[in-house]
Amino acid sequence: MNFTADIQKLEPGNQIRLFELDATRLGGNLWRFHGHAQEADIIWQGQLYSPIQITAKGFDLRGDGRPASPTLQVANELGGVRGAITAICLQLKDLAGARVRVIETFRHFLDAANFPDGNPHASDQAKINLWYIEQKTDESREQVTFSLSSPIDMEGQMLPSQQITKLCRWACRGQYRGEACGYTGASMFTKKDETTDNPALDRCSGRWGSCKLRGNTRRFGGSMGASLIASSR
Repeated sequence: MNFTADIQKLEPGNQIRLFELDATRLGGNLWRFHGHAQEADIIWQGQLYSPIQITAKGFDLRGDGRPASPTLQVANELGGVRGAITAICLQLKDLAGARVRVIETFRHFLDAANFPDGNPHASDQAKINLWYIEQKTDESREQVTFSLSSPIDMEGQMLPSQQITKLCRWACRGQYRGEACGYTGASMFTKKDETTDNPALDRCSGRWGSCKLRGNTRRFGGSMGASLIASSR
């Protein structure tokens, strides 16, 4: 059996998509999971991937040649603990910069341990893509959604109308409290993130922490992972 031949078939069989979320560079852990509701734990290459409710979109290549802009929506629980993803986001700055490996293979390539009678076709054949969490875009008690970027997007290369950096592009463009920034709160802070009641001193430094002080991280216009790409290779 061959992965390339299987993927080219009209009916390629039981495709399996596995995910690895690596937050070790942020001080967190490495989690492995899959979103196949009909499966229990899946073992691939000796590693265990646990089931979790997950919706992954936008991983396919765009027709215009531009990079994909995928999103990852996961249940807000881990190991049966509700709200676990929220807790991790609070501890690790919304997981911005965490690495996500997406592994696509087939059921007939999974380890023999997944089958009562073993599996003579077990193989490491797979398609593996690397992404980075750019930011958390939505959160509720039930689920959390993240936008992902490819390593190319997050190396500081110029993209149409923007450059990816760890600083918020809205603040850098002087658009703090503008439509794109979206912050309209009464709380004011200086460039050094110190509280102030003087509107003339109300400035945003463009850092993620500045956005967090204002409770506006959903509109943060930077990429926390930009500074992590080079050292993670």
